[in-house]
Amino acid sequence: MGQIIDLELMRIVHQEKIRTKALNRFPWADMMKTTRELVEPMTHFWSEQKRTILLELVYRTAYEAFVWGILEAKRAREHLRASNEEQTLEDLYRRLYQGDGERLVYQLIQEFSLFGWLDEWSCESVLILLEDLVRRWFVRGARQKWR
Repeated sequence: MGQIIDLELMRIVHQEKIRTKALNRFPWADMMKTTRELVEPMTHFWSEQKRTILLELVYRTAYEAFVWGILEAKRAREHLRASNEEQTLEDLYRRLYQGDGERLVYQLIQEFSLFGWLDEWSCESVLILLEDLVRRWFVRGARQKWR
């Protein structure tokens, strides 16, 4: 007799495998360079506690965007092939994925209660940084060739 297959469970298991692979293959050295060039100058005068929380938020944002890019890679490549105009993954991100990227940023900002411990100008700077990170790391994940 036939078995009932729980597709949702299979999807969850598949995504967890991708997340584990992504964690093992995440380019940590590049992320350290990013934090050195973009985060450290911005947080130079912040308390150690605020810097640590922001670094955790930045790493989490980059990782989530990287995984998201990996999960969307096949669909993104199909969109690029089907497009009549010459487009890059960056163009495709801006056209199709930017809204979801902004939602990811706001979800993580809420999770880390950013507006509760940073002033308005610092929050604005962090928001700009995170949106840029999501775009760059999504594209980087989408360029991955493994599945």
